Amino acid sequence: MDLKQALDRAGKFTAKRSADAAHQAVIVKDGKISATNGISGILIPFPALKGMSFAVDCAHFRAQVSAIGADPKIAVKGKRVEIRGKRGKFTIAQLPEQRWPKRPAIPKKGFVEVSAETVSALDLLCAFPDSDSQGNFQTQGIRLTEHWCAAGSSTHGAILWAAGLISTAPVTVSPAVFVDLSGAIEMAVTSKHLWVINEDGETRWTTPFTGDWPDAFASLVANHRARAADAEHPVARESFTIAPETLGEVATIASVESENDLASMRMTVTDKLFAITGGPQEATSDVATQVDIKGTATSHEIGISPRHLSKVADVMGRLPGGGSRCFVTVGDPLEPVIVKGDGAPVMEALVMPLRL
Repeated sequence: MDLKQALDRAGKFTAKRSADAAHQAVIVKDGKISATNGISGILIPFPALKGMSFAVDCAHFRAQVSAIGADPKIAVKGKRVEIRGKRGKFTIAQLPEQRWPKRPAIPKKGFVEVSAETVSALDLLCAFPDSDSQGNFQTQGIRLTEHWCAAGSSTHGAILWAAGLISTAPVTVSPAVFVDLSGAIEMAVTSKHLWVINEDGETRWTTPFTGDWPDAFASLVANHRARAADAEHPVARESFTIAPETLGEVATIASVESENDLASMRMTVTDKLFAITGGPQEATSDVATQVDIKGTATSHEIGISPRHLSKVADVMGRLPGGGSRCFVTVGDPLEPVIVKGDGAPVMEALVMPLRL
């Protein structure tokens, strides 16, 4: 990792999330770059900066680092810090040492190993919580339990069936702690933080959100499975196999006709046919593809957001250990559409139906 990459990564943790400015800073000290926003933080080993020591307020840090371009150089000039790149430079006042936020102590035990495949799936799970136009995550987080992890918004989400990541009570944390992770990691949950350390010694931490996170997506999937297995009260439903890129292509082309993420279009499933038609302006660019349907061959019409379905298809196509096919289950128009990937660990996504 070069200095630009390290500064960019630190910048992702400088979006203001705390009203207390004393908890928001980027610090360079002892050959390490750290950044915190009052909720989450990161510590990046960077030996080339050993001997340099300063801290700056994180306001606008990410945008400024992004704007200066490649090959940045850092110089401390009195009470100010200058960061110069190929496209420009900026200077920022140093924070007095008494205002440097204190980094929580890294725990010495309680870590569990998480495989590279599960880490990649956790990174993909971060696509589901809502974020604003700058990529800053909103209140939804990643829910971690002993048996599964989940993330989502009010309209779509996913469950990762990965057991043994934590042994404590369920916690909900900022997705930032898992974004852009790769390779195996060690993870621990303490009374105040969730900790992640990767193979390069990069350390991330985050404070779990307070309050109860509704386990809505796990409950919906469990209810869906229970109804599917209820022999006494069978529900007409179809499951079909389709390549994620095909599902994504159909949904993406259809979403061009939609005005926003919640624009509803008609998803039709019949014997040998899967189509998304009827944009908000009665668009005629209908898209269909042939699929292998296994079920009762009953015709289903469901209102759905093609943009949300496109996001699900993209995630399923990048699952570790899979990505060649996914399994789509449809039933009652008021039930969610379930999309299951073929990777390991298993991920199931659901897209809530919309009014046609």
